[in-house]
Amino acid sequence: MTYFSNAKGLIEEGRKKDYFTGYPGLEANRTITDPRKIVINVVKKKFNQNSQCEVIHTHLLDVLQAVWGDTQGESPAPTHKTSSTNRESQDWHTVNLSEDLIRFVGSMSEAVFVGPDLSRNSEWQELVISHTLRLFAAVKALRAWPAFIRPVVHWFLPEFRACRQQVRQAKSMLRPILDSRAQMKSTAEINAEQPPKFDDTIEWIEEEAAGRPIDAAEVQLGFAIGALHTTTELLKQSLLDICAHPELIQQIRQEVIEAVQESGWTTAGLFKMQLLDSAIKETQRMHPGSLVGLEREVVRDVTLPNGVKLSRGTKIGVDSSVMWDSKVYPNSQEYDPQRYLRLRQSGNSAAVLSSSSPDHHVFGLGKSVCPGRFFASNEVKIAIARIILNYDLRAKVKNESRRVVEVGFMLFSMPGVPLEIEIKRRQEEL
Repeated sequence: MTYFSNAKGLIEEGRKKDYFTGYPGLEANRTITDPRKIVINVVKKKFNQNSQCEVIHTHLLDVLQAVWGDTQGESPAPTHKTSSTNRESQDWHTVNLSEDLIRFVGSMSEAVFVGPDLSRNSEWQELVISHTLRLFAAVKALRAWPAFIRPVVHWFLPEFRACRQQVRQAKSMLRPILDSRAQMKSTAEINAEQPPKFDDTIEWIEEEAAGRPIDAAEVQLGFAIGALHTTTELLKQSLLDICAHPELIQQIRQEVIEAVQESGWTTAGLFKMQLLDSAIKETQRMHPGSLVGLEREVVRDVTLPNGVKLSRGTKIGVDSSVMWDSKVYPNSQEYDPQRYLRLRQSGNSAAVLSSSSPDHHVFGLGKSVCPGRFFASNEVKIAIARIILNYDLRAKVKNESRRVVEVGFMLFSMPGVPLEIEIKRRQEEL
């Protein structure tokens, strides 16, 4: 019952112990589980609006122009590092999803997080993309030391120095924007004018905080931790599955055309992309990102109904193998892009990508379900929809090998192995 009455407090305590959120350089992790729920409330209230779908789509067009040589970008985008070659060719050519998709997700997400100007800044993009990897490297490095010496040794670890430097860099880059906005609002107040409004998380966090202290840079790094790499992984694996089933590409393309013609790049339009939604959720079922979900720590000794005794301090989690259980999902080892579409049409409300259930708990469950799941779902659907409209796609033979590697309980793309597909520019219908 303690968890149900104080879930956020227990999660925050767990992060302090496991991820050292009280240490300088790791503040980003702390903002996500702040008991005041400022960030969580913003995600719940603001992250599923039609305006955000339009922003995401616009910035995806920009980054496609920069990375894959698309001509649809609505404004100049920064030059991104990319492994893609012959990117403006009308012939088939190879693109490296491992390198390119993080740029796509970074551009889409940061447009909502910090607005159009800073989101197109290549230095900012590199900062937010790399900070998550550096933060977890720092956590891993500190765990190797005995607990009693950690408060001292972290000052000398290169991984922590890198994280602290990035936090300082984020503060420095955000400061001019914060000062400029404060000045504009002050001037408007003096002149008895309506203060300017900004449609991004910098503004929303300030409104939600309502004068309570909160560091804007730490919040932005926290958003990056929660949004960029996990979304990229789902997008990457989904594209690989779709490319491996050529008959699926045209089916999804036609669905996207009809949905956008009827409702535009809106939440209503995305809702109508039900085959695409099902295909992504099926990929998520087969490649959930972790062998164990809903990790928790026992706060007091307890005996379960089956007689199993759990001592205080025991780490527990929920086995993800239910998603590969043939008793739950017939032919569970096969990729079936219409699996969740059939369930949805039969009235199963949990068959939607953004939904969670005991049989599919990648986004968490209950009080701790991921509040950003709608935003992540929209991003992945918009990205795949636009890519399929703009390009013909096909798989490369080398992708038939194992695509993920187990690291403890986690599942990651094979490190150092390019995950590639072939693309060819096509004349999009819209």
